[in-house]
Amino acid sequence: QFVSRFMSNNPGHMSRRQDPSWRDKDFRECVLSGDPECQAGDNRTELQLSYFCGYGPGCSDAGSVSALKRAMRAVEQGYSVVGVVEDRERSLAVMEAFLPRWFRGVTSLKRTMKDRKKMVNPHSEPGEEVRRVLRQRLALDFTFYEWVKQRLDIQWKSIQAKV
Repeated sequence: QFVSRFMSNNPGHMSRRQDPSWRDKDFRECVLSGDPECQAGDNRTELQLSYFCGYGPGCSDAGSVSALKRAMRAVEQGYSVVGVVEDRERSLAVMEAFLPRWFRGVTSLKRTMKDRKKMVNPHSEPGEEVRRVLRQRLALDFTFYEWVKQRLDIQWKSIQAKV
């Protein structure tokens, strides 16, 4: 998500993108130089953590444990299922089981459809150093994401036990 945001043509950043020194900067350089475009938190809403935490105090702080707890509580209280893109098939199966009114038949529909277009990331993968720096900066966002995946896994196991 971070790389995509950097690479995208976001109209909110057009004035900066017209500066050749920024346009020519690669993602590695952006992250490692501390460029504001490649920072996390600080009233930014691109984090999964801040999205689920909301707009309360500390929710945009990538290092706020209270934001993490608030986001987890929000998911538990307000979302019967939170899917994960990388685990789309199981996410849809859990949604179908937990939310049949909206997702009835989605898994059988998916099986009958052929993928017309494969999603391919046109950007090179960030190197190990960049990954390490981002994992540090986004540690609680990663914690939240792993918790969401674990929650989805528990839900998946519960519907498998009924089959």
